[in-house]
Amino acid sequence: QLEENERVAFSLKNITGERVRVHAHSALEADMSSSQTTIAYLDHLHLMSLSFPATETIIRNLQPVEVPFKGDQNISSSHHRKQNKIATGHDIDLQVPGFLWVRNVSFDKAGKHFIPLVPRSLSIQAKINEDWRLKNALFLLAEVNSVNGGRRLTIMSTFEVVNKTNHPFFLAINPDPRHP
Repeated sequence: QLEENERVAFSLKNITGERVRVHAHSALEADMSSSQTTIAYLDHLHLMSLSFPATETIIRNLQPVEVPFKGDQNISSSHHRKQNKIATGHDIDLQVPGFLWVRNVSFDKAGKHFIPLVPRSLSIQAKINEDWRLKNALFLLAEVNSVNGGRRLTIMSTFEVVNKTNHPFFLAINPDPRHP
């Protein structure tokens, strides 16, 4: 578990209310001939550090472009010959329980962004496609900002329930989509 004030290059904070699956794109995975990959789990209100291959920014056609850093010891020399296969972006894939994987969530674009969520259940997808209000509600809010010299991606629900009464209450939601 990463502490809130620890200094790391890239970190992910989960405040969705759910335990999420995380897959970080890796140059080492791209170099492997097998289809093995690593999935991590991140609990609600927890932080995790992430690492990506070292890159450097160059100017190509008057545009800044990130390319692999030639001194990165974690990338084999065969990678330098296959530069188009190297993951130079800082992207991850996420999965919230009950939804399909969200691909290529980037650390490179600062600010707040809405990420669409697609339910795994085909019957729920059909219900959502019938009602635009439901479709507009199924988003994940992602915010990339700078924390202690590194980049932090915070993922959260677009909804927040706040109790403004003088007494506690309990909100019960049935996770089974067949129950209203």
